[in-house]
Amino acid sequence: MPELNSEQIGKLRAYELSILDNFIEVCNVLGLRYFIVQGTLIGAIRHKGFIPWDDDIDVGMFRKDYDVFVENARQYLPENIFLQTHGTDPGYMHSFAKLRNSDTTFIELSCKNIDMNHGIYIDIFPFDYYPDNRLAGIWYDARKLLIRYRVRENYYIPSDSNPSVKNSIRWILKRISKILYPTIEIALKKQEYMYRSVPLSKRLINNGSPWGNKERIPVEWMDNTVTVQFESFSVEAPQDYDSYLRNVYGDYMKMPPEEKRIPHHYLYKLDFKRSYKTYLTDAQESI
Repeated sequence: MPELNSEQIGKLRAYELSILDNFIEVCNVLGLRYFIVQGTLIGAIRHKGFIPWDDDIDVGMFRKDYDVFVENARQYLPENIFLQTHGTDPGYMHSFAKLRNSDTTFIELSCKNIDMNHGIYIDIFPFDYYPDNRLAGIWYDARKLLIRYRVRENYYIPSDSNPSVKNSIRWILKRISKILYPTIEIALKKQEYMYRSVPLSKRLINNGSPWGNKERIPVEWMDNTVTVQFESFSVEAPQDYDSYLRNVYGDYMKMPPEEKRIPHHYLYKLDFKRSYKTYLTDAQESI
């Protein structure tokens, strides 16, 4: 796994900021609301830009705005900026979208064998309503977990972990998920329907988040936005960003220990000058 030097990190961020600029421009044209989230939001509040060791950009949208963006953005984006969803790129199986620069290469170790667009990207997360009823929420979480096991089995490279009770439970859950969802397409369709089918409620959830139910939050935290600085950009953030960030990260203004100040993407290949398409057919090693 290659480690990036400061020059490469600077170039990577420049490409991501350019994609963010494309994203914001389309949102403005279409009259859509968005807000920065996760590490990008921490970076804006704590550092006025990227977290010093961070390597990506995350934005969120209410589902209704997200759907309009996915449906219409293509006609306003530059030719080399690709809107990636499962619908536009069948090899891609996440429940959220990415905007990728198709002239570049950013292949992550976890999905290096997947035939899909692997350009440098930013993440676009839809925020959906989450059931107010407790039992409905439990059923929602159970289905979400089983579908995730079904999809991840085919999408990610399995880890070489030792047998344990935890892994035995995972094996059982995988078997159940295969019975309930015989194919990946069935699982993805059920997942999409479930995320969209919850009626208006008091809570939202970012189902694509690695933070799980920590991003299950009151609607009013995200209902309005404020403008904050991120590098040289003015971007929109949730008005109650403090409550959101404390819910997900705790004391987000406190710097983590040195050993945790590392990028969270495990990189396989990076190339600013050649398209990922080169590496789908090329046996060359690393950067």
